[in-house]
Amino acid sequence: LDGVSVNDRSGGLQGTRYLIGRGHKRIGFLDASSRNGNLEKLEGYQQALAAHGIPYDPALVTQTRGDYSRQGYFAIDTLMATPNPPTAVIADNDSIALGALQWCHKHNLRVPQDVAIMGFDNIPFGEFAYPPLSTVNYDVESVARLAVDRLMRLISAGDQLPEPRVTLIDPELIIREST
Repeated sequence: LDGVSVNDRSGGLQGTRYLIGRGHKRIGFLDASSRNGNLEKLEGYQQALAAHGIPYDPALVTQTRGDYSRQGYFAIDTLMATPNPPTAVIADNDSIALGALQWCHKHNLRVPQDVAIMGFDNIPFGEFAYPPLSTVNYDVESVARLAVDRLMRLISAGDQLPEPRVTLIDPELIIREST
């Protein structure tokens, strides 16, 4: 199958690597995508930990379900209740990260001093959160443009379809005050 998408594995790797570079060794992962079969962000997270000699701890990965912001709130609650809570969290998406940020405010944890929070997707609300949310960004317009271009080529090819091709767009970090 043809496809154009963001390279989620690279995003998980970049976000986690950045947090490690800021001195964090206990990094939580708020995971919404495993239930949908999308493990790439989690795999990038695990890859970054391994590359820096940090053992993977499954207790630092929390599954979320349902409404993203609400579940981010409850997921970080679970992580922070452990005997050795994380000093940083990377969330599967910005909505989950915003829920985690709200939990920190309610429990008087300073972000990023007590816990750093990294989102994924760069939704507009993240820039206006307090503090503004660091995130993994991908160029939606580029993904859409490449997908439409490929679709038009396939349509014009008629019965002579080219070999299927998957195009992955590398994301970039947007560093704000939450990390």
